Order: sequence, then C-alpha cells, then structure tokens
Amino acid sequence: MAVAPVAKARRFARGRHGHACDVISRRRPSFLVMAWIVVGVVIAAIQDYFDRLDTAGGVASAVVAALLWPLLLLGFDVRISR
Repeated sequence: MAVAPVAKARRFARGRHGHACDVISRRRPSFLVMAWIVVGVVIAAIQDYFDRLDTAGGVASAVVAALLWPLLLLGFDVRISR
C-alpha cells in the first residue's frame, strides 16, 4: 500500500519532539543581542558614524562602529578609509 504524499510530508515535517509546530518556529534574537545592537547604534550616532553613508567605507564604518561600540568608548576610531 502506497503512502499518500500529504501523509508522507507530514511525517517528515515533524520537529525534534514530534510536534509539527517545531518546524515552523523561528529562533528570535535574544534580548542581550538586541540591547547590544541598540546601544551600539546610539553610541555610533553620537560619535557621527552615520554622517557619511554615501560610500561603502562609510556604511562599513557605521556597521563596525555599531557592533564594536565598546572600542568607541575606549577612544578607538574604527572608520574605514583608503
């Protein structure tokens, strides 16, 4: 007897614990990761890293500054230039 395609798909769409909803659920970023990024964007904006976003170097500098914001507080300049 052949297994219907829908039943076969349901059988393989189960998560680790056998629940179908495990496959659909997505992992969300943690609160600490979101807080790190928000603080980094605020500090990078205060130090004018978002003023020149017209070049790739300016965008890269803004992203690096937002992610590595503790270096900004220590006085490092993470601007990327030629």
